[in-house]
Amino acid sequence: MVKKTESFEGLFKEIQKAVEDLEQNKLSVDNAMEKYQEAIKKIATARKIIDKMETKISEISVKQ
Repeated sequence: MVKKTESFEGLFKEIQKAVEDLEQNKLSVDNAMEKYQEAIKKIATARKIIDKMETKISEISVKQ
Protein backbone atom coordinates (compact mmCIF):
# COMPACT_ATOMS: atom_id res chain seq x y z
CA MET A 1 0.00 0.00 0.00
CA VAL A 2 1.29 3.45 -0.91
CA LYS A 3 1.59 5.93 1.95
CA LYS A 4 0.54 9.52 1.27
CA THR A 5 3.61 10.87 3.05
CA GLU A 6 6.16 8.98 0.96
CA SER A 7 8.87 11.02 -0.69
CA PHE A 8 9.53 11.01 -4.40
CA GLU A 9 12.97 9.54 -3.77
CA GLY A 10 11.53 6.72 -1.66
CA LEU A 11 8.91 5.93 -4.28
CA PHE A 12 11.55 5.97 -7.01
CA LYS A 13 13.70 3.43 -5.15
CA GLU A 14 10.70 1.15 -4.57
CA ILE A 15 9.70 1.38 -8.24
CA GLN A 16 13.27 0.54 -9.30
CA LYS A 17 13.25 -2.49 -6.98
CA ALA A 18 9.95 -3.69 -8.43
CA VAL A 19 11.31 -3.37 -11.97
CA GLU A 20 14.42 -5.34 -11.00
CA ASP A 21 12.30 -8.07 -9.40
CA LEU A 22 10.07 -8.29 -12.46
CA GLU A 23 13.02 -8.39 -14.87
CA GLN A 24 14.57 -11.34 -13.05
CA ASN A 25 11.57 -13.54 -13.94
CA LYS A 26 11.81 -15.38 -10.61
CA LEU A 27 8.37 -14.42 -9.33
CA SER A 28 5.25 -16.50 -9.74
CA VAL A 29 2.63 -15.04 -12.05
CA ASP A 30 0.49 -14.02 -9.06
CA ASN A 31 3.41 -12.37 -7.26
CA ALA A 32 4.53 -10.65 -10.45
CA MET A 33 1.03 -9.25 -10.99
CA GLU A 34 0.86 -8.01 -7.40
CA LYS A 35 4.30 -6.40 -7.69
CA TYR A 36 3.28 -4.79 -10.99
CA GLN A 37 0.03 -3.39 -9.55
CA GLU A 38 1.88 -1.96 -6.54
CA ALA A 39 4.45 -0.34 -8.83
CA ILE A 40 1.71 1.23 -10.97
CA LYS A 41 0.16 2.79 -7.84
CA LYS A 42 3.55 4.13 -6.76
CA ILE A 43 4.17 5.56 -10.23
CA ALA A 44 0.82 7.37 -10.05
CA THR A 45 1.74 8.79 -6.65
CA ALA A 46 5.16 9.88 -7.93
CA ARG A 47 3.50 11.62 -10.89
CA LYS A 48 1.25 13.54 -8.51
CA ILE A 49 4.31 14.66 -6.55
CA ILE A 50 5.98 15.81 -9.78
CA ASP A 51 2.83 17.68 -10.82
CA LYS A 52 2.77 19.50 -7.47
CA MET A 53 6.45 20.39 -7.83
CA GLU A 54 5.87 21.74 -11.33
CA THR A 55 2.98 23.86 -10.07
CA LYS A 56 5.13 25.28 -7.26
CA ILE A 57 7.96 26.03 -9.69
CA SER A 58 5.54 27.81 -12.02
CA GLU A 59 4.15 29.86 -9.13
CA ILE A 60 7.65 30.85 -8.04
CA SER A 61 8.60 31.79 -11.60
CA VAL A 62 5.51 33.98 -12.00
CA LYS A 63 6.25 35.82 -8.74
CA GLN A 64 9.73 36.81 -9.88
